Amino acid sequence: MGENYRRAPKQARSQDLVDAVVDAAARLLAEGGSTTTNHIAETAGVSIGSVYRYFGTKDQIYEAVAQRYVEQLEPVVNDALRQVVADPSPATIRDVLARSLRTENAVPGLGTALNRLRLRGVTIATLDAFERRLEDAWVEALTAGAPGQLAARTLSRAVMGTLRATLALSPRAMYSDAFATELVELIMGYLGGPSLEKVRGGAEGR
Repeated sequence: MGENYRRAPKQARSQDLVDAVVDAAARLLAEGGSTTTNHIAETAGVSIGSVYRYFGTKDQIYEAVAQRYVEQLEPVVNDALRQVVADPSPATIRDVLARSLRTENAVPGLGTALNRLRLRGVTIATLDAFERRLEDAWVEALTAGAPGQLAARTLSRAVMGTLRATLALSPRAMYSDAFATELVELIMGYLGGPSLEKVRGGAEGR
């Protein structure tokens, strides 16, 4: 986590200042407002010099915001994956999707803002690393060996790509019953039909 800072906070007062900056940036991003470093500092109630003491660039602030976002979301998503693997039924997928989206939306609009930044070419390494870990978790959980890895990775990328694009481009659709139905059908196409043997590394995947 230290790579997100010019200087890592070591004292409680310093951590409070960093938290205020990250909170302010997350709020401004979620609200679609200006996220200049000056505006972030003003919203946080700190001096611009204090911001630069801990964050060398605005991108480092984005990374710190993304780190907090991922720390909240990752345990929920990993638990959802375990449940889907244990019971790949439409009801289970709908339930874990709903819980994951509630967690994702803890700060409404933040996921949308972060993914719009990525569409604009801003690299957010924290989110990239999270998606790689999630993909690897899909592969490990779903496959019995190498033959099924391509199918599992394809499923993971299809789901993550759909979620990322919908968050960035059509965030209102993200929380609709119609979107949930489409995502369930996408996942069940692999886990609930003939492709299940391919995903798990059976004859069709050889």
